Amino acid sequence: MKCLIANRRKYSSGFTLVELVAVIIIVSIVGLGIGNFVSTSTQIYVDSAEREEVIGSSRFIVERLNREIRYALPNSIRVAAHQEAGITVSHCLEFTPIQWSTFYMDLPVVSADATDTIQGPEMIGTLVADSYDRDSADNHFVVVYPTDAEQVYSAITTDGTGRRVGLSSVSDAVDGLVTVVFDEDMIFEEESSVGRFYIVEQPISYCYRSATGQLTRHTNYGFLENQTADVIDGAITVSGNPSAEVVLMAEYMVNELSDDPTDTDSNQGDPFRIAEASLTRNAIVHTLLVFEQFGEKAIFNNEIHLRNAP
Repeated sequence: MKCLIANRRKYSSGFTLVELVAVIIIVSIVGLGIGNFVSTSTQIYVDSAEREEVIGSSRFIVERLNREIRYALPNSIRVAAHQEAGITVSHCLEFTPIQWSTFYMDLPVVSADATDTIQGPEMIGTLVADSYDRDSADNHFVVVYPTDAEQVYSAITTDGTGRRVGLSSVSDAVDGLVTVVFDEDMIFEEESSVGRFYIVEQPISYCYRSATGQLTRHTNYGFLENQTADVIDGAITVSGNPSAEVVLMAEYMVNELSDDPTDTDSNQGDPFRIAEASLTRNAIVHTLLVFEQFGEKAIFNNEIHLRNAP
């Protein structure tokens, strides 16, 4: 009897095959549920990180554009398209940034004698972002009353038919007045309606090329009478102009380009559009930047109002 009881205990101490199968099935179900939960959570995190990366990189260029365009010279903003084999491949937004501005006391205009100096009160933090850096004066220009882009970008003339002249220096204020010295004697075509002049640097271009999805910033290429949107071999590129500087500002853009970015009826998807100044407001630059990365799309539709008037 004792032997029989011992054998029964021996055989009843393990699991049956049915029990093992049941446990395996239960553990598999629980593991599958945990795996799905972890996988879903991980994918949510990855998607959020990718979305944040797209938005973060996009916000930088939007903020940069906002800051620079707000301080653009009035009527210096223009857009152009470049075509290859009859297909529009790039658009460029160009403007001339203001370095400093004040009001002149007297200006040489038609019928006046040419001079290489004007005076005006010291103005800090009023019409531009910061005080003027006088050490960079010889790389800048003086512009008076530009009413269209042609007057900004045309070749310099000093005989009363121009509105831009090279700058030589800006003195420290004496009795509240600074003396601005041109690099040659000048007669301006017309006086400003409010007696204002601007000191500007060379133009800046932001160019989007559809083939690469890249937005680039072009500087130090000089004033071009005819705007170029050629971001490969044009005058705003290093290959076309060794003095030019090109910086990659953004990637993964997917804007579709119209053939004429100045046609407001057909360019609703273009990255840059301009609403010219009117009697009731300054010019407005519309930027529509569409980014797509990792299957995530971010669209930034923005209006930038120019702060200054001629």
